[in-house]
Amino acid sequence: MRNGTRLGDILVILSFGLIFCVFHESAPEAQVYSPSTWAWVTVSLGGALGFLFSLFLAGDESDNSRFLALVGIIAFASGGAYFLELSPLAVNLSMGFVLVNFARGGQLLHTTLESTERPMAIVLLIFAGALWQPTPLVPTLVALGGFLAARTGAKWLASAIAGWGTSLRKDLYRGLLAHGDVTLAMAVSFRLVYHGDAANIAYSVVLGSIILNDLMAPRLLRGLLVDEGEIQRELKESDSQTSIEVSAR
Repeated sequence: MRNGTRLGDILVILSFGLIFCVFHESAPEAQVYSPSTWAWVTVSLGGALGFLFSLFLAGDESDNSRFLALVGIIAFASGGAYFLELSPLAVNLSMGFVLVNFARGGQLLHTTLESTERPMAIVLLIFAGALWQPTPLVPTLVALGGFLAARTGAKWLASAIAGWGTSLRKDLYRGLLAHGDVTLAMAVSFRLVYHGDAANIAYSVVLGSIILNDLMAPRLLRGLLVDEGEIQRELKESDSQTSIEVSAR
């Protein structure tokens, strides 16, 4: 389930990056170039920055130095993407692939990013809240209800199709309702580039969906694990291990 979620995040980031390649709201002259050209620019920019910054990472830095270097690298890449009205997520995805696989100490970069994931997620939440603007209540609620219904229905359908003719449960969607940090990052990058009433409502809808789904997701996931017997099995193994330790004493 975790690997499937990660693959889904990558595909969503790439698809989201294509939106920025097609629509350039405040730069009409950018329409001279085709979306495929902007897609190549997105990938090439991230790859070039990845190779460039890999020269400055010796691989023997401390965790703090490596983290500060990554913050600067990500900020620089995001600024370049914002200047060109491209998706910062897609650019950083391409750059991260190059850094982790070709830079010296690439796996250490991966470890540093994992260890700082939660603090950076809190910073992302602060930015998301600071960018929110009040929107008309009725249109926002209608759009939010439609989005929640469409998203839940799509996940239910995908789970049913995935479980067709296999041993997989057809209600796996119960464990896939949480949005995650990628959705929030996409919303923030969208909010920074696109403006107007429709964009504000869309941003409010995504934030509302994140809040509601993340509140319900842990309980639904726990129910799925209980139905599957995973939690009970873990408890039994824990009890057995405790009994063995007590007997040994």
